[in-house]
Amino acid sequence: MELSDRKKHILKTVVDAYIASGEPVSSKYLTDKLDFGLSSATIRNEMSDLESMGYLEHLHTSSGRVPTNSGYREYVGNLMERYKLTLDEILVMNSLLKEKLNEFNNIFSETTHLLSKLTNYTAVTVSKKPKRGFIRKFECVFVDPLSFLLVMITSDSHVKTRHVHTDAELSPDVVMSINRILNDYLANTEIGSLSFDKIMFMEQSLGGFRDLIGPILRIVYEVISQLSEYELNVDGISNLLEYPEFSDAVRARELVKLIEEKQELIEKMTYDPQKRLNVYIGTEDGRLDGASFIVRPFNMESGVTGAVGLIGPKRMDYSRAIAKLDYITARITSGDSEDDMEERIRNERKEDF
Repeated sequence: MELSDRKKHILKTVVDAYIASGEPVSSKYLTDKLDFGLSSATIRNEMSDLESMGYLEHLHTSSGRVPTNSGYREYVGNLMERYKLTLDEILVMNSLLKEKLNEFNNIFSETTHLLSKLTNYTAVTVSKKPKRGFIRKFECVFVDPLSFLLVMITSDSHVKTRHVHTDAELSPDVVMSINRILNDYLANTEIGSLSFDKIMFMEQSLGGFRDLIGPILRIVYEVISQLSEYELNVDGISNLLEYPEFSDAVRARELVKLIEEKQELIEKMTYDPQKRLNVYIGTEDGRLDGASFIVRPFNMESGVTGAVGLIGPKRMDYSRAIAKLDYITARITSGDSEDDMEERIRNERKEDF
């Protein structure tokens, strides 16, 4: 069954009311408090249909209804009105940002702290700075006639070791030759600047062992790509405990555990960097029981990439939270002045969400 305009209106109203109050919404509330122009019986029937369609649910037999994960998903994707920041809100954010975001080294930790303070949710930022990495020195160690160890000292002084296998029999002299060629052609060279001619020279120098160049280059690419790692900042975990949804110790502990498991959190924030906004709602993600996670990817002119996110209850004020998330992300990535950003917000008010 498709959602009619009337069902969409009722679903939106229920979600708005539940976000505002945290209390289940009854048909009587909709009849008494809102001007639907519908009878209470009609509203009850429509809410019953929405429940059977999976958008609403009863918490208790005698209570009103609350949105399900699907209900929130429909709301965020199709029903939610864009929240338009007031000039007062913009001025408050600008005053906080002005002093905090001057030093690049602190920009993401300060952004996380400010977002948590401005929204009363848990704020998360993840960033990845590009490193112009290279291998400073190679050391090849003969193991047996079919393998050798490739030891690499990286530009940030880390030592990486890989076991290289070959179908052609090696000798210690051949391994020494590989070692010399790698240091002559690859050491202290950024992999992006490695020319085709240089690769050809390396292959010619290795003669019958030229097929080793491809596997070795893949290893070098892999090692260099690992030099650039994500940095994660989290602030305001205690904010979540203020919401009744997390008064249950098991639910709160599971959410805190997810936040503490940094790698999983980073994977969620970097899952689809091409989307303007990624939204995880409740247990559709498996680990966010009672919570939602909105993520805004960004790309900076400096080459830094990452994402900014907010974790809150499922009934979080999505529209207001997304508006603040977008504004602060725009400030840290565009380099616009306060006046430029205020003018941009005024112009965006003329556009649809």
